[in-house]
Amino acid sequence: MDIKFVEDIKRMGAKFRNAIIKIEKEKGLSREMLLDSISFALILEYKKFEDGYGDIDVAIDPEKGTLKVFAYKEVVESVEDSKLEISLKDAKRKDKEATEGDMIPVELKYPKEFEDVAVATSKQVILDRLREVEFVEAIAELEKERGIPKDLLFESIESAILSAYKKNYYGKSANAHVHLDRETGQIHIITQKIVVEEVMDVNTEISLAEAQEIHEGYQVDDIIEYNHLPAEEFGRIAAQTAKQVVVQRIREAERGIVYDDFINKKNTMVTGTVSRIRNNTIFVSIGKTEGILPASEQVYNERFSVGDRIKVFIVDVKNTGKGPQIFLSRTHHDLVKALFEFEVPEIEDGFVEIKSVAREPGSRTKIAVYTKSENIDPIGACVGSRGARVQNIVDEIFGEKIDIILWSDDNRELVKSVLSPAEVTDVIVDETDNSTLVIVPDSQLSLAIGKEGQNVRLAARLCGFKIDIKSESQYNEMNNPTEVESEETEVEE
Repeated sequence: MDIKFVEDIKRMGAKFRNAIIKIEKEKGLSREMLLDSISFALILEYKKFEDGYGDIDVAIDPEKGTLKVFAYKEVVESVEDSKLEISLKDAKRKDKEATEGDMIPVELKYPKEFEDVAVATSKQVILDRLREVEFVEAIAELEKERGIPKDLLFESIESAILSAYKKNYYGKSANAHVHLDRETGQIHIITQKIVVEEVMDVNTEISLAEAQEIHEGYQVDDIIEYNHLPAEEFGRIAAQTAKQVVVQRIREAERGIVYDDFINKKNTMVTGTVSRIRNNTIFVSIGKTEGILPASEQVYNERFSVGDRIKVFIVDVKNTGKGPQIFLSRTHHDLVKALFEFEVPEIEDGFVEIKSVAREPGSRTKIAVYTKSENIDPIGACVGSRGARVQNIVDEIFGEKIDIILWSDDNRELVKSVLSPAEVTDVIVDETDNSTLVIVPDSQLSLAIGKEGQNVRLAARLCGFKIDIKSESQYNEMNNPTEVESEETEVEE
């Protein structure tokens, strides 16, 4: 669909033409730069109409007055997300050389309402914004909108222009550098050449005669530095090359910012939104990127849908060629710890300490807490008024049972506590091999061991001891040599 917005602009007559002249001559903004600015504004407007696409581009033909919107989609064998992917078969219709993994532009249709928005946005950008905004102000806006430091953007643009200059004028051997004035936005391409008697490399050398035409004081071996080529003399290819490098540098910078942000959040809990689900892998939108929640880090009895809010634990952050990858978990025992830190102010403030956590995701968690304050009940603080705090955590982990244990530096008391809710008669600790023998009433043996050994298994992990549980009758028989040795139940940490 084409948008005939040029006709509307022409009706503004001299006002529009004068604005263009002022932009190009006084502020040094090229036509391509102006169109890029309009394109960027229209991309933001389009995303308000249609969300879910990846990289979007807008192509404007000011002569024909047409506008087209493209989404870059990944070529795949089988399409699972039509907004992000295109089948190999369809891709080859557009580009015969397309292969899996390529990113190709696909023209998008848009609603009629966007036509009026595009016209209004284009006028706004041209007449109200770009007429008054200098290049450095545009950079400042990029810093604000994309979160990229202004100095980093300046350096990226300078590097891009230098690459285009060397490619299209003097090659890689040219000794030059680019300076972009931070105040005025003017671009200066500074070249350096050494003064020689006989020139062997025109890219790096200048004859004494030519040098003395610039200044009669130059001598052999002097270094001449001068603004060799004004920015406006760059051809279309050079400008396009610079644009491509700038875009790439901006993407790299954004990826670097995302990586730096999330590497500092490793081993913490974050809240996100389920953005898509593919092959049992859940992708979670967190900030400006997506985190990966693989099937192996999901709890068997939890179900999520696109759009659900979800709390996840960041277990790893990797910097790859395609950008940072954030790996998430719902099974990690520290997720429960983080939930308690979030819900219980006494933990966040340091009055209550979480000493240890043992978890079997989806079934049960044991958590040991401790405080030095005589005025605080650590278990009560975690439970909350009428159980509100712990209930919020249980709801978040889909009804998983939670046992809150009081930590003790006395190993005997600690082992008694971790086997809760079972009652314990006695605990014999052997610290030489980090093991304990626990005696329980006969009626408490099954409860102490738990279903399929879960209670004693979690207890062993929580306190760090190997736990051997015997009923009172088993213990008595064991100490009576005339009796048949009873069957033992032993669970190691």
